[in-house]
Amino acid sequence: MNITGDHLSANGYRRNRWLSFSVCMIGIMIASLWILSTPDGFMNKVDAIGYAVCHRIFSHSFIVNGRQMPLCARCTGMYLGALFGTMLQFIAGKRKGGFSRYLLIALGIMGIVFAIDGLNSYAGMFLEKAPLYPPQNWLRLITGLSIGTFISALIYPIFIQTVWRTWQPESAFGSVRIIVALLAGNILLAIGALSRFSFILYPLALISILGVLIILTMIYVVIMLMIFKQENVYNHLNELTPILLSAIILTMVQIGIFDWVRFLLTETWSGLPL
Repeated sequence: MNITGDHLSANGYRRNRWLSFSVCMIGIMIASLWILSTPDGFMNKVDAIGYAVCHRIFSHSFIVNGRQMPLCARCTGMYLGALFGTMLQFIAGKRKGGFSRYLLIALGIMGIVFAIDGLNSYAGMFLEKAPLYPPQNWLRLITGLSIGTFISALIYPIFIQTVWRTWQPESAFGSVRIIVALLAGNILLAIGALSRFSFILYPLALISILGVLIILTMIYVVIMLMIFKQENVYNHLNELTPILLSAIILTMVQIGIFDWVRFLLTETWSGLPL
């Protein structure tokens, strides 16, 4: 029985609810195993999520009151930018799934800057000094924000085009007002992260980790819909619930596997030992 059509039957709704319930139970078991296997304490759990996607090198990270943030400066910017760009597109047009060509070109250029800065910083870890210029956390943050915005400008339209039966071909970034909001928001995020105030940095750290979870979940939703050939069949969010829950579970599985493999290799929950 098709449970994603325009008129779901009562049996279809019940099947959808039971599938959602089953997926939730699996998710709770996986999350519980992850919680028991990672260091105690809320912020240590947050760090463990960052541990799965970021090198967390101490010198490349923001430090507040002696405590390292869960993501390095570059990854903090990247996931903040990706989440902010995604939320802005959602607000500007919930089902606008077009690409902004000029924005992607501009962000692509920034992506080249991101790559150059990353390679320069990476080389500096093995040479006496970085070959181009001294790496700085503020530059890591700025280039991270730019590439995060680029990621959102790609993933959000792909998500919209894959999920919904009906979507609008124009870009959510199609107006000057939204572009200005995008730039202003990224500037405020950069200022907040560079302020070094704990009451600002801690919330930004949590938001960046939320960005990790949301972006990975969106990617898994797209992958699953393509694998099961369920593209463009959904009209309402409640129809998507089992897929969303499954994507969240896959996200936690990925984080758990990456945590486990990295811990086996390094035997530490801290940043990569250099």
